[in-house]
Amino acid sequence: MSRPVLALVLAALAACTTPPPPKSAAPAHDGGAVVATAAATQVEEGAIPVTSADVVWGSPTAPVTLIMFGDFECRYCGDGARTVEALKEHYGPDKLRFTFKHLPLDIHERAYTVAVFAESLRARSGDEAFWRFYDRVFLKRADKEAPADAIGQALVDLGPAATRKSIGEDAAAHGAAKVEADVALGDKLGIRGTPAFFVNGLPISGAQPQETFEEAIDAELRLAADAAKEGVPANRIYAVRSAENRKAAEAAKRRAVPPPEPPEDLAVWYAPVGGSPVRGKNDALVTIVMFSDYECIFCAKVQKTLAAIEKKYGSDVRLVMKHNPLPFHKAAEPAAELALDVLAKKGPAAFWKAHDALFALDRAPDETDLKTIAESAGLDPTATMKAVKAKKHAKAIETDQVLSADLDAQGTPHFFVNGRRIIGARSFEEFSRTIDAELAAAKKLVEGGTPRAKVYDAIMKDAKHAEEPPKIEVGAPPKGAPTRGSGPVVIQVFSDFECPFCQRHAATLAELEKDLAGKITVV
Repeated sequence: MSRPVLALVLAALAACTTPPPPKSAAPAHDGGAVVATAAATQVEEGAIPVTSADVVWGSPTAPVTLIMFGDFECRYCGDGARTVEALKEHYGPDKLRFTFKHLPLDIHERAYTVAVFAESLRARSGDEAFWRFYDRVFLKRADKEAPADAIGQALVDLGPAATRKSIGEDAAAHGAAKVEADVALGDKLGIRGTPAFFVNGLPISGAQPQETFEEAIDAELRLAADAAKEGVPANRIYAVRSAENRKAAEAAKRRAVPPPEPPEDLAVWYAPVGGSPVRGKNDALVTIVMFSDYECIFCAKVQKTLAAIEKKYGSDVRLVMKHNPLPFHKAAEPAAELALDVLAKKGPAAFWKAHDALFALDRAPDETDLKTIAESAGLDPTATMKAVKAKKHAKAIETDQVLSADLDAQGTPHFFVNGRRIIGARSFEEFSRTIDAELAAAKKLVEGGTPRAKVYDAIMKDAKHAEEPPKIEVGAPPKGAPTRGSGPVVIQVFSDFECPFCQRHAATLAELEKDLAGKITVV
């Protein structure tokens, strides 16, 4: 229910344009009690400005200011917001001032419009209305509730107040101006992800544990007290401390030596399509083999880039999905099992719909999600979950993972563009450079007489295979070591009971013992 509501409401607001400078906001509220904003007392803005345009909790002369740059569609911002609530309760408004600034990320399609809406709502109805929306999206979101669903429910709760007509053109213009100003400031500060925090100008990246914030805040409280003893007035504490911290941060950045970029891998690697699901035409000139994990946030992030690639290159590009559920992502393997079950029973088109639905969750999929996706694909959810739990498609997943290991594609996402390696959720421009080069080379093959449908086979014919593992002399097995089997070929296993990779190979060993009974001994 909430996602359609979200789309309808935000569509009405999407035409907001950049307006004149924003007006001052009303005082912020916290649990019904008014908490003064910076407008009430003349306070210097500081190195990272906090002005009357910002929504603020706490005293304007609090010795420590905590700034959060967030995105309403970012799940981790919700975690960070909960930590902020604990900090507010721990320190109180006389010691801690908190302000929220917007940094909607490109990977979240509606985040910018939601941010504009929130600020438009604030411009029309005051800070209390903004905090209610903030609370519902970040603080009252259920554990398994997607951010988009929380936003949708917050809009449902607002009812007619959430329409553009109710908001008004002036408030909508104000909201757009505020968000644009925050985004510009975030870009100036070099912020690339959310949540991002600043404690009196000192950066803290990500939803860190509460103890990390307390350590920084306690240190700033001591330094602020020292500054007060030296005669710095309360309304200048933030300006002085934030300037010193920003200056130190910039100096540290200048001193830091960036790690060298890894040399570009110019090799063309052997990445066969095999029986993996394919999206695109069989005679595409560029084949992108991707190793992915349905619980990996970077794999989810790159989906938007892949969609843009498919749109730009059309029939010249095809995507091949290889599953590499990482051992520390507990929901990834069941999700891969589900997707492969959909493929086996409903075909490639249904597989790719399930694939897209899994990544659209923006969180680890649970059993309810898997049942919903199975039902959407036309499968019996109960029977599908039995297949998932029985690991019916474990062999196909293992085949992909063996290939991943052979290609040294250890993390996700990992790509091979006509055999050329690309690691991680790279930008559209980075992908395009490699695709353009490979497309030009493929066209030359076609001009030379290679049929389009045979181009990838021709490239793979001369591609680089994984190197043979090195042989190491380990000597005879130690006396008393556990032994199974009595064959002439001895396999010595060096293992760790807590190692997920060792666990994976235990199944392989069991198969070898069964197929080669009487021929091998496992030590």
